[in-house]
Amino acid sequence: MKSANLVVLAATLVLVACSRTVYSDSEGNTVKQNADGTMTVETDEGTATIQGDGSKMTIKTDDGESVEVEGNTEGGTIKSSDGGTVTYGKGLSESELGVKFYPGSKETAGGGTYTMEGATVSTSVRETSDEPDAVATFYRKELGKPSVETTQADATTLIWQKGNSTVTVVAGRDSGKTIVSITVANKG
Repeated sequence: MKSANLVVLAATLVLVACSRTVYSDSEGNTVKQNADGTMTVETDEGTATIQGDGSKMTIKTDDGESVEVEGNTEGGTIKSSDGGTVTYGKGLSESELGVKFYPGSKETAGGGTYTMEGATVSTSVRETSDEPDAVATFYRKELGKPSVETTQADATTLIWQKGNSTVTVVAGRDSGKTIVSITVANKG
């Protein structure tokens, strides 16, 4: 009898070592840590397996879709199995964006590029001490008359539509500075 109990105890330890629940809620959602270092998330909508090493993480769902994240809070890339890609935290040059930066402006966090199904959206977020009106005047001279222009409170939005491209410039005041968001969307 002692040997049978020992076998049961050993089998239980092996099973516990293979997978342990680290989160569970009343709705049946669970997160398990697996012996191979992966995590499994189970919900009523499906199951996903997460594998990572600190700088790269892959998430795979039970229906075969996946997302790969590489980088950190400062910048990186997110790629999905359907071909979508997001690059974040990497500053874009004027030539990559395809639009001149407001003179003297400095890049801030929040820019990046998103690509999916042949369409690309790139954004540069910049900061200047100049007023939003000065920024709007610069871009009207640079890009011509916008297709759409709106002004609300301390923010101006300008939109140009040219062929398969849309350029959007938003200039608004925040904490004594003007934040300038330049977005270029190109359809495939």
